[in-house]
Amino acid sequence: EATRAASLGRGDVYAKIMASAPEASPPKPDAPDSLERFDVDVARSPMRGEKNGAITVVFFSDFECPYCVKAEKTLRELEAKKPGQVKVVYKFRPLPMHAHARDAAKAAIAAEKQNKFWPYHDVLVQHRDALEREDLIRYATDLGLDPMRFERDMDDPAAEARIKADEKQADDVGARGTPTALVNGYKIVGAQPLPKWIGVAGAPVAR
Repeated sequence: EATRAASLGRGDVYAKIMASAPEASPPKPDAPDSLERFDVDVARSPMRGEKNGAITVVFFSDFECPYCVKAEKTLRELEAKKPGQVKVVYKFRPLPMHAHARDAAKAAIAAEKQNKFWPYHDVLVQHRDALEREDLIRYATDLGLDPMRFERDMDDPAAEARIKADEKQADDVGARGTPTALVNGYKIVGAQPLPKWIGVAGAPVAR
């Protein structure tokens, strides 16, 4: 009985401590996922939107990743909410777990060679579950690309080198998974809701 009473006493003390403890503050919705600000070279990367826009989004993505597709939709919403203010830069981050992601990235690079990166990108985003080689070639043909040149550029070692360069940048900023975005240099990891993107773009937490 004495042991039981002592145990209850300790429990009562713990309950009192927890009752008097201040509640933990929830994370700010506009807080980036890292207080560090990153700067990456975007000179060779596909870009859309306002070249000198107030909001620059560097988007590390994987064409076979379902969360990337979700984030792509949110990114379009951001562009619609901030017309003329957003520049989007695409970076290739095909993950090893996605069997078709690397070939899809090479196909997008091949499409870029014929000035059709973004139309081709949009098709891949819509068909992330159909990325076999024959699918990739068919999408290129449907967009009016030269199929022979497309395949040649897709298989060019330069495409693999381009992907590796983006992967090195991803490693440098800690973008191990996809999607990972740098919004004005501040990191957002995963398919976060639109208010997070707007908050980080407009008022990132000061270091």
